[in-house]
Amino acid sequence: GYPYRRYTGNGEPVMEVFLNVSKDARMQPEIITLPPKAESGPLLSHNGEEFFYVLEGSADFFYGTESFPMGQGDFLYFDNTVPHRWINTNGEEETRLLVCCSPPVF
Repeated sequence: GYPYRRYTGNGEPVMEVFLNVSKDARMQPEIITLPPKAESGPLLSHNGEEFFYVLEGSADFFYGTESFPMGQGDFLYFDNTVPHRWINTNGEEETRLLVCCSPPVF
């Protein structure tokens, strides 16, 4: 994979590993590692669909006006045109997510 570090709204570093970097791909799978209390930033939307799976830890997922507390093994499949975001709700441990976007965002 292709590792990428970015910083979230609260300044925490988030490590993303893109599992496919082909320009011809129709989806973008990645593993995201969130430090304790890290968040994705403000609600955002983009074209396509997304699959969100919690590999380890816990996260709150915000979708439009709804929120979903999620733990290991929980998943969502959703329309990306609805504003969404996430936060690692665990104050002491990392959370790891498998996320797949179609079409690729980056």
